[in-house]
Amino acid sequence: MTNTTNLCPLCKTTSTEYYCSPKKREKYYSCPNCGGVFLAPFFLLSRDDEKTRYLKHQNSDVNNGYLEFIAPVVNYVMEATADTSLGLDFGSGPIPVISDLLRKRGRAINQFDLYFYPDELVLKQRYDYIMACEVVEHFREPFKEFANLRNMLKSDAFLVISTSLLEDQIDFSKWHYVRDPTHIFFYRIKTVEWIEREFKFKSSRILSNRLVVFNI
Repeated sequence: MTNTTNLCPLCKTTSTEYYCSPKKREKYYSCPNCGGVFLAPFFLLSRDDEKTRYLKHQNSDVNNGYLEFIAPVVNYVMEATADTSLGLDFGSGPIPVISDLLRKRGRAINQFDLYFYPDELVLKQRYDYIMACEVVEHFREPFKEFANLRNMLKSDAFLVISTSLLEDQIDFSKWHYVRDPTHIFFYRIKTVEWIEREFKFKSSRILSNRLVVFNI
């Protein structure tokens, strides 16, 4: 079953295929070109409802579970950058915990968030590294977002993203990652490889099932 009205928001393929309706209402489609799986546009939350959902997240520097969750991103940045590096925490959320942790360890970092830190001046700079921790699965326009992120990187820079990859053994209809209604685009290994080629990254490395690094 195909639905050409549900254009893939990443690679713009029109021959997307019906994939799943885990909640018996929403419809997800799979792209045979880039491998991405996405929620049909009709079911997207309003911007106000999306922001309300984000405000319910328990992301703070006193939440040990959250600190453990973001540790791989923080550790990677600390190991891969110098004190003189300038970074961007893209999609930092209402409490920029990652930014704060890196600043305490001597890193200079800006943050941007559509709802909570909407300073577009920081998007006009270029960076030694950009972090998008639990962000890319929220992208309504992933092609546009990845293009912008790529353009903000200096030579020899990197983009590190944290998102749970959709693997073959996962039962999508029961996957915990789908339960969050703001999670609307899901990435396979094939999708990572497509992004690397399309946006001319030098390489991509999948360090774990939820940590990916793209290098310039």
